[in-house]
Amino acid sequence: MKKLLCVLCVLCLLPVFSLAEYPLSSNEQNYVGSWSMYADNGKGTIYAFMITFLDSMEVVQSSLTFQDGTLASNNKASGEWCGFTSKSIILSLAGNDMTAMIKDNGYLYLYFYKDMSLCGIYSRCEDMTSVLGW
Repeated sequence: MKKLLCVLCVLCLLPVFSLAEYPLSSNEQNYVGSWSMYADNGKGTIYAFMITFLDSMEVVQSSLTFQDGTLASNNKASGEWCGFTSKSIILSLAGNDMTAMIKDNGYLYLYFYKDMSLCGIYSRCEDMTSVLGW
C-alpha cells in the first residue's frame, strides 16, 4: 500500500515540476475551472461545496454547511491534482487521496481512492467573466 501511495505522489508531482515543458492534456483541460455541489437534506441542513482545479495543478475545495439558516461550518482544503488516465484524474485534498471523472452527463464524480466510495457529484460553474465586463 505504501508503494502505491508513493507512486501516486510521484504521479501527482511530476506535472508540477514539468508544467512549463508540457502543457495540460486535453483531458486535464476539461477539469480546469470551478465545480459546485449544493444539497438540502430537508431537515434544516444545507451543504454547499465548490472545488476549483487550477492550471497550476493545484486544487482547492471550499465547503459550507448551514444549519437552520445559520452558518455551521466553513472549511477549505487544498492540494495537488494531475491526469491519471484518459478519462480520470487523481488528487489529494486534506490528506485524502481521491480520483475524479467527468461522466457523459457532464457532472464531475469525485471518489475516495482508498475504497472508491462516492464523495460528491459536482456541476461545472459557468465562467461569468464576460458578464462582469472583465
